[in-house]
Amino acid sequence: MKKQFDELKSILADEVTIHNEVVKTASELNKAIKEKNVDLVQMLTARYDTYIGQIEILEVRRLELCDNIAKALKPQNHHMNLQNIIAIMPKELQKSFSELRKSLKSKINELVRINTSNQLLLNESLEVIKKNFEMVSQFQNKFAGYKQTGTMDKKTVKKSIVNQIA
Repeated sequence: MKKQFDELKSILADEVTIHNEVVKTASELNKAIKEKNVDLVQMLTARYDTYIGQIEILEVRRLELCDNIAKALKPQNHHMNLQNIIAIMPKELQKSFSELRKSLKSKINELVRINTSNQLLLNESLEVIKKNFEMVSQFQNKFAGYKQTGTMDKKTVKKSIVNQIA
């Protein structure tokens, strides 16, 4: 059982470390979005995705390990969350695991806050792009002498000074 607790502690510590990096990357991404630095946004998004992949792998391992620990400690419960496992583990381990859980939860909450801000900024940017496309489309139609089919549009043909002189 000690080996499983040590492995769980190592996984949690790794998750906290990676979440620290994800929070740092998300903050940099937020700044890059505000500065409209598309190249940096692209690079940071790739880094962010790599970290998220690493977190997912650790989460799967943690959940499997938590299920194994739950089966060993309380055979009738094979699915327990981390908080419940901490509550039934030996007292000498509870404090360190509780601190790791608290740290992980804090980082996740911070990440949620930053991601919400990033999402709002990206939605705002997409809305601006949409408006720009609408304006370009309106001007294209207004000043185009030909329709998309290539035929002359009679209602948009106007005599210009060049036509009047010639």
